[in-house]
Amino acid sequence: MTTAELTEKQYANRVDRIYERVLRQRIIDLLGGIRDDFTGNGYTADGPHDLSDDEYRWYIVVSGNGLSEDIDISVEVSESLNYEGTTDGINVGMSLTTYEGRIVGELQPYNFTPEVWTNDLHEISERMAILEGAASSTAEYVRNWQADEGAPQ
Repeated sequence: MTTAELTEKQYANRVDRIYERVLRQRIIDLLGGIRDDFTGNGYTADGPHDLSDDEYRWYIVVSGNGLSEDIDISVEVSESLNYEGTTDGINVGMSLTTYEGRIVGELQPYNFTPEVWTNDLHEISERMAILEGAASSTAEYVRNWQADEGAPQ
């Protein structure tokens, strides 16, 4: 059976299994590391917190150290069923947004390409590795954004 032939219930069960086996702990660890990096650089950071609803999502909140607005840093497991009405698979992404809704940054591997959705465990793991690779520079990215915004440092 191909992923295109999965019923919505089979698809949902598959997504749940992938999340529990491959993604959940890695997302928590990723955000915990980002939180620790921020607190080590003089910011206040809280989380990770589970904000899952129809899709899996975890986030941390960063504040202080001259930020004019708190920043949410979230990792989401996006599902093709919610975006395109298909059972083609999932993708992972990280976004940084202010409480006012301004986008500070976003990383969504393969977004806007035909390869955006996958059910392959190896590909999903590789996409998480892309986010994990970017994690170490997240605090620096926010500091640069803060400087470009003219916020006091």
